Amino acid sequence: MKITALEEYGLRCLLQLARGQKEADGSLSIRTIAEREGLSIEYVSKITAQLRKAGLIESTRGIRGGYRLRNDASHVTLWHASQALSQTFFNSTFCMDHAGDETECVHHKDCSIRSVWNVIADRITQVMRKITLEDLLSNESKTDGKLMQIIPPKEKINPKKRINLTNLS
Repeated sequence: MKITALEEYGLRCLLQLARGQKEADGSLSIRTIAEREGLSIEYVSKITAQLRKAGLIESTRGIRGGYRLRNDASHVTLWHASQALSQTFFNSTFCMDHAGDETECVHHKDCSIRSVWNVIADRITQVMRKITLEDLLSNESKTDGKLMQIIPPKEKINPKKRINLTNLS
C-alpha cells in the first residue's frame, strides 16, 4: 500500500486543525497551517478545498476567518480522512482497471488474488475506522499503545525490525 503525498499532508493539515480546536477561536488560516507543516500556501489551499468539499472542515471568512474541523477530533477517523483524500485501497473496479489487453480480467470468475486484496482492504478499513484525529494528537508511544489495543500482535514485535522512518533515504 502506498501512501500518497496528498494523504500524508492532508492528514497533517487535519491534525493541525484538530490542535486548533483547542486554541482560542478554533480556526486556523491557510498561512498558519502551511507554516506549521512546511508546505506552500498553494498546496494547503488545494488540500483544504478537498477536505471542505468532503465535509470534514468548514471555513469562515473575515479577519478572524480560517478553517476548522466540522466535527470534534474525537469523531473524525483516519478512514474519514482517507476517503476525503484518496480512492479506496481496493474497490469493485480494481479488477477492471487491471485487465491487461482484455476488456475484463481473465480471472474475473475465480480469482484467488482478489480475495487477498479484499481481506487486506477490510482489515485496513477496520483499523482506520477505529483511529481518530484525537488519538493521533498524542505522541508516538501512546499511538502505538492505541494500535496494540486495536490489533494486538500475535507475536511480540521486535523494535529492531520496525521501520525507522527517520533513517530512510
